[in-house]
Amino acid sequence: MKKTLFALLAVILVFATACEKDKSSKKTVVTINVKNGSGINQSGVDVYMYSKTVFTVQGNDPFFAGKTSTTDASGNAEFDIKTPDDVLWTPSNTSEELYFGVVYKIGSVSKEKHVVITVSEGDKKSSSLVMN
Repeated sequence: MKKTLFALLAVILVFATACEKDKSSKKTVVTINVKNGSGINQSGVDVYMYSKTVFTVQGNDPFFAGKTSTTDASGNAEFDIKTPDDVLWTPSNTSEELYFGVVYKIGSVSKEKHVVITVSEGDKKSSSLVMN
């Protein structure tokens, strides 16, 4: 009886350890730097993240953004891409195109800028947007 119980506990421990390894993922981070037309970093600007599908259908519309991050004093907005909330990394899906955009006004003219970044699990990428 003790040997059977010990064997059962050993099997459970092996499965529990294997499951924990599957849940771990590499941190994926995208940083977007926002500047004005004069090249000065802009703080307090909302940057929106979209999947390729959403952006293709809806465009740079903040209502449909998957995530939003506000730029800090250095003009940087940071996005932690978490699985499976933002991207489901699988053996057949090892990279994803994500769209990052800003919507703003210059005078009374509404404008938008966006950038497309292809990320894979564990990437640390950055790009910039110039509001001009």
